[in-house]
Amino acid sequence: MGAVARYTKHNVEDWDFRDCSLENPSDDLEAENFLSANYTTVLATDQPRLLIIRTLLEEGVVEFDDDKRHVRFVIGPADDFLAGMKSAESRFTYGGRLQRSILESLRRENRKYDRLRTTTFL
Repeated sequence: MGAVARYTKHNVEDWDFRDCSLENPSDDLEAENFLSANYTTVLATDQPRLLIIRTLLEEGVVEFDDDKRHVRFVIGPADDFLAGMKSAESRFTYGGRLQRSILESLRRENRKYDRLRTTTFL
């Protein structure tokens, strides 16, 4: 039985490359290898994530943690709120499907960690 990969294209909620960059390698070789092989995917996923989180901040739905690396929902229940956002996105367009998948990863991340990373990448 082989080891389960920590980083895949389907577990965005577990991505955290903030302390791992190609210029400043960390000790996390698995993260470095995934980031190197999937740089475009990570960047293309992180940008819409940031826009959603920025909108949530501007609307007062989330606020920064003391560490400024995470945000927490100040309204509840957060899962229902994100589910509502997801249901408002189109299933029939590429942009809508991308937004839905990112919102679902944000739901999983919030359920798992009770907060969201401000970014997965930078």
